[in-house]
Amino acid sequence: MKTNYSKAIPILAIILAAATLCLIGAGTAAGKISLPPSQDAAGGPKLPDTVSDSQFLNTASDPRSPDLEPEQQMPGANTDPQFFDPASGLMPPETIPPLPDGSRDETYSQESGRYNAKSSDLLRCLHYDEKEFMRSVNDKSPVSDRLSLEESEGAESGTILGGIVPHHLVAGRLIAGFFRTLAEDPPETVIVIGPNHKLEGVREIQTTPASWGTPFGILEADSAITARLAEETGAARNDDLFENEHSVSSLVPYIKYYLPETKIVPVVLHGTLSFEEAKKLGSVIAEIVSGDTGTVVIASIDFSHYLSAPEADKMDIITWKAITSWDFETIRTMDNDNLDSVPSITAILTAMDAASAKNIDLTGHNNSSRITGISYDYTTSYFTMFFRRDGQTGSLP
Repeated sequence: MKTNYSKAIPILAIILAAATLCLIGAGTAAGKISLPPSQDAAGGPKLPDTVSDSQFLNTASDPRSPDLEPEQQMPGANTDPQFFDPASGLMPPETIPPLPDGSRDETYSQESGRYNAKSSDLLRCLHYDEKEFMRSVNDKSPVSDRLSLEESEGAESGTILGGIVPHHLVAGRLIAGFFRTLAEDPPETVIVIGPNHKLEGVREIQTTPASWGTPFGILEADSAITARLAEETGAARNDDLFENEHSVSSLVPYIKYYLPETKIVPVVLHGTLSFEEAKKLGSVIAEIVSGDTGTVVIASIDFSHYLSAPEADKMDIITWKAITSWDFETIRTMDNDNLDSVPSITAILTAMDAASAKNIDLTGHNNSSRITGISYDYTTSYFTMFFRRDGQTGSLP
């Protein structure tokens, strides 16, 4: 019998093709054979164009993947709808607290009201805590203790050219009261001098012309005065130091809150700065505040450290007498039993003496133990005071 091969070949081809398709289907379902990725997305198929960002972040509500939990769709992602950017954890713009002008500060972080996002142009207020700050500015109850400190007559008269304020935020109410008084006749610029606690940087005098990002808007730097101080004192620029050094950074939010139009010139001094160099800095500052510039100098100083409350009070009386008698020789021998920055107080007293701002108006004194009710044997003490120009009242020169 003769076989008809011409009819059998097409039938065999159809059978083989069907078998091949069955094998591919079975392998794909079992995950043993993978299809080539889409050319639109390297490494995997492209998501359907109809899937929105919110659907991708919360696929539990997507009917196309009812059996998968959100973390299985995107491992490690934060799928809480309150977050605008799951990778950064920042809040959506509409939930960021507004600034006084109605704008939004994108450096705001959700953690305790702190401002932690780094900007290439602005310094950060790393020591700001929203809750504690607002408590200090809203509580106007008396905060000074009853330590007996003698003041000269007429101390409250004259225009403010300088002042001393704490930087330890335990003394937040004292700090707020200081800047509330200064805001009665706001200066154009404040020079803030404070200690370099960790002795960082290559120079003994350091400054920065950078502005600050604060919860209340941008605190602008006075670049002209900053440049003058750098030129005449050899001060170096160190932005990172100022972000971390609380002698200046802790005061920045208060300055912007109470003095919204004022500019800043920050200066930190190494503890090894010589007495002569501190006086030279003070002389340069005196020329600035004595001119027609509307500038005030503030020394950021905490006083007696690590003593019991009674011992601290005794040291504070000694320190106060040295300040009010302009006794530089006694001040230059002081240490942490009296205050934390001899160079800073030397500079401001030199400046105020030369500028004839010798009415010393004591506005506050207290101690960390009395403020907190704890650590009676291990304290820090605080003063607030203003230096007013003799025989002059009214606005700044």
